[in-house]
Amino acid sequence: MPQLRHPLTLLAVAFALGLCADLLFYGRTPGISAPLFVGLLLAALAGIARAEGRLPLTTPGAKRSVVTPGLLALLFAVLVAVRASPLLTVMNILAALGLLLLHAGLYRAAPLSRLAGWRVGLGTARAALVATLLPAPLALQQAGRLSNLRNRGQAFLVVGRGVALALPVLLIFTGLLTMADSIFASYVADVLTLRPPFDLGSAIGHIALIATVAWAVCGGLLVALDDHPVGSLLGPPVAELPAEGETQRLRPAVSLRVLGPGEGLTVLVLVDMLFAAFMLVQGTYLFGGHDTLERTGMTFATYARRGFFELVTVACLALALLWAADLITRRERPWQRRAFVAASAVMVVLVLGMLASAALRMWLYEQAYGFTLLRLLTHTWMIWLACVLLLFLVALVRERPRWFTMGVPAAAVAYLLALNLLNPDAMIVRENLARYHATGDLDGAYLTTLSADAVPALVAALPALGEHRTTVEAHLRARRTALETTAARDGLPGWNLGRARALGALQRL
Repeated sequence: MPQLRHPLTLLAVAFALGLCADLLFYGRTPGISAPLFVGLLLAALAGIARAEGRLPLTTPGAKRSVVTPGLLALLFAVLVAVRASPLLTVMNILAALGLLLLHAGLYRAAPLSRLAGWRVGLGTARAALVATLLPAPLALQQAGRLSNLRNRGQAFLVVGRGVALALPVLLIFTGLLTMADSIFASYVADVLTLRPPFDLGSAIGHIALIATVAWAVCGGLLVALDDHPVGSLLGPPVAELPAEGETQRLRPAVSLRVLGPGEGLTVLVLVDMLFAAFMLVQGTYLFGGHDTLERTGMTFATYARRGFFELVTVACLALALLWAADLITRRERPWQRRAFVAASAVMVVLVLGMLASAALRMWLYEQAYGFTLLRLLTHTWMIWLACVLLLFLVALVRERPRWFTMGVPAAAVAYLLALNLLNPDAMIVRENLARYHATGDLDGAYLTTLSADAVPALVAALPALGEHRTTVEAHLRARRTALETTAARDGLPGWNLGRARALGALQRL
């Protein structure tokens, strides 16, 4: 735990942020409150760091390593106030929390570029554990100092005598005041019968939220202010090694290569052969589309469901196999390294073909039954997985392990940002309406289950919905009432651009 100049100030700031969280979030839907709170948290950390003389390190790259996670956390908090989709809201909140934790862990640590990539995830988890434990000793330390006040026993005695003298006076005045005001009398009766004049459950909820946030903020601030210039929190730093010779590939600093090159290559080649045989069979109808399905007698649903999830599972397991093989397979000689890269490249290409097959299956299913949020997310996730596979291959060929270990979380951040820009619910409405105009088939009931992000598109499409208009319009009117109720309850802290746009569109009905 860091030695602080002003520990009580840190505790007071943590408690104040707990109160802010209660005012912004309790009983309200997350909205603009999210970026407001994250902004307050980042400002509090900067202010306390300056007061404590514990600013971020000035080594090359350290400032960028600190600023980038903080700004990204603020960006995802802003997106909480932009998108109304519950799924995107949860994902944006989790991303912001994870980036805030990384921001705290790197605040006075070595630059991210000097840390072993695979250790960053484990170190971030360790930072979360440390942040959970650190507030306790600080609070006990400060409580111990307060308990060492001089003459505390005499002070308690003086207060006790004062209470005893004041008790009869208080009873007389209380009796007179209860006779003067019936409302005051009711409060006194509640106190005397141990019935608090407030909702006890709500009070417990407020206290729990304030205490939880204050505890978490205190722990995060202590983690950020602690000194670990050599990266002790997130793992020891590593330097980039030469590209060849006794080179490191996708592996940690301590070599785990216990498998011989012949055994490793045998595994990869045999799996490549299996995948190649599968793709050879797939090639006869991979791009056949509707005509191929008619010849085989398979329905769209059967074709899409039969093997889709299995293919995606195979792709994930293949990526895990490639990474594990790279970690544990010895490759001392140049020909062994070239053979390993070649076998890995073949597997990546074959797995990309399987992903293409899975994507085609899902596309045919969507053409037959329409788009849903799950189907759209599955499609986009397969694109992300294909990018990760290509990233692995590039990192392996170029012998830059950090390109993969650090590129995967960066790709995950980019994927979530792309989802927010895509606005999935609105896209689902547009695609299903285009399919409706082409085929006459529409699941209007499903469209009414989408979030407020889909409402403007639904309102604009009402004139073209035909027989589905009555059902959708009735739902939209009910949604308008719900959104107005939510807006009145949440106030400014719960303001959200998606819900505001939806309410504006609904008010024009």
